[in-house]
Amino acid sequence: MYIYLLISCFIFCIFLFVSIIFYIVSEHFHSQILQLSNLPHREVAIVFGAGLRKDGTPTSILRDRLDTAIELYFKGKVSKVLLSGGKGAGGYNEADSMALYTINHNVPISAITVDLDGSSTFETCWRSKYIYKITKAYLVTQRFHLPRTLYLSNKIGLNAAGVIADRRKYHFLSITYCQIREMIALSWLIISNLVIPLRRIRSD
Repeated sequence: MYIYLLISCFIFCIFLFVSIIFYIVSEHFHSQILQLSNLPHREVAIVFGAGLRKDGTPTSILRDRLDTAIELYFKGKVSKVLLSGGKGAGGYNEADSMALYTINHNVPISAITVDLDGSSTFETCWRSKYIYKITKAYLVTQRFHLPRTLYLSNKIGLNAAGVIADRRKYHFLSITYCQIREMIALSWLIISNLVIPLRRIRSD
């Protein structure tokens, strides 16, 4: 019983710690998290991968990100979209599936950049800045993901603002899992950055 109590207290302390970190970062970047209406123009919208179904089509979370970027493009808020993803279900690549979806929604190929190596949030942010030479962009993702993407962009040196892509009510268990995953990932990222600054991780 004593062991179980210790384990429970440890888990509670960890959860409390990551929750506080997530709240502090969210509040810090609050002014950079924007709704779609009344946005000034930026050159690029960066869309993060979010998984594929078994048939290679985007998940509902990813479709919402893509639909938000498509709306940004047709409302003249951005001139281009960068679609970044890695290998998904069934051997499909997220970015290819994202590009097909975007083209099928009438965004011209000339306005689309496909990044096949955006296998993580960090990779997408880093590659946007240093491979695609983007200096100022909108990050298109769900609210739960924006604190980490904005923290990463800030540390990497990418001038970014977040656009909320929540376009529906997500399944409770799914969104709870995503929220907890983000809190843990963000806390680990901040701790890691104290040891090895993010700007040095991929430096030559």
